[in-house]
Amino acid sequence: MDVKEVAAVLGVSAGRVRQLAASGALRGERLGGPDRGVWVFRSADVDEYASRPRRAGRPRKTPPPSV
Repeated sequence: MDVKEVAAVLGVSAGRVRQLAASGALRGERLGGPDRGVWVFRSADVDEYASRPRRAGRPRKTPPPSV
């Protein structure tokens, strides 16, 4: 699967799919080199990511440590 197909399955933007892949949250492989490569994904990996429970909304910011 390519980035656009994964984005359609997950209901997110193509940029978000690239972010997830680059961070390692979504397993994928980059073909053609690190700078100009294309991300490809196995459908089993996309299905596994889609089935993980997630919380809605932005992550909470942790307060700075008090000194």
